[in-house]
Amino acid sequence: MKRVVLVLLLSVSFLGRAASLLAEQSAASTNPAENPWVNANYFYAALVSLCLIVGGYVLYLWREERQIAREIAAIEGRGES
Repeated sequence: MKRVVLVLLLSVSFLGRAASLLAEQSAASTNPAENPWVNANYFYAALVSLCLIVGGYVLYLWREERQIAREIAAIEGRGES
């Protein structure tokens, strides 16, 4: 669980950096009124971050499920690895 919280915090911290880098991608202003790509870039950065967070959580749940299955198999004496 500690790893999940750490990954969530890192993802949120990288979201701000990625969004600011994407917003500054063009040489134009970072004001959304002058440069409509600023909002789109923030949206895409948030979408990528959300996908990484959800994917990491799904991977975490899958690994936990496999570990529980191994423990149950060991208790039942099947010795599954």
